[in-house]
Amino acid sequence: MTNTHARELDDFAAAARWCTSLVATIGDEQWDEPGLGAWDLRGLVGHTGRAFLTLETALDQPADEVTLPSPEDYFAAILSQQGVDDLVLERGIASGRDLGDDPASAFAAKCESALSRLSRLEEVSSSASVADAAIMTVGGGMRTGDYVRTRTFELVVHGSDIAAALGTDPQIPDSPLRDSLEIAVELAVRGGTCSRVLAALTGRGGLAGDFSVLG
Repeated sequence: MTNTHARELDDFAAAARWCTSLVATIGDEQWDEPGLGAWDLRGLVGHTGRAFLTLETALDQPADEVTLPSPEDYFAAILSQQGVDDLVLERGIASGRDLGDDPASAFAAKCESALSRLSRLEEVSSSASVADAAIMTVGGGMRTGDYVRTRTFELVVHGSDIAAALGTDPQIPDSPLRDSLEIAVELAVRGGTCSRVLAALTGRGGLAGDFSVLG
């Protein structure tokens, strides 16, 4: 087992538990308050929780080959699909609704289900073997470890959105935050916006409010 393989799974676990603890602070009266864009907090949390569902779904679908060799390839494939923005919006709203009367507990249950699934896989194999297994995602075949990194990215980014909606400091765990930044930088390089990102990070110019390395 290499440190890289262990880190992929450990980062996901750290991000998942951090995000779940953040969701647990949402008060009963806050779920209908603004979340992100057209989502209220319930919709935003619902979308965020899909990181757990999509991981478990992919783990049930072995792939014959890897067609998406990196998290950045995955995001490029997903974002190129026609109507993806509307689909993501609608699924977030539906997933928020499905959280029911106790959304924080429902979110926590999804988290524990995904973590338990990974733990069971590691009980019969090593972290390295689990991470290297090929699975079928909605974008194509991937190493499990690379797909797990996309789920960590989703939890970190949308966990930050939840914290912003709540007016709190996100306090993201260092390792998953660092990995999410690595993915974001690579997306900026691929998208031709890395010089703008570097300028912003070094105090040499801001970015427009609607700027995104995701396009």
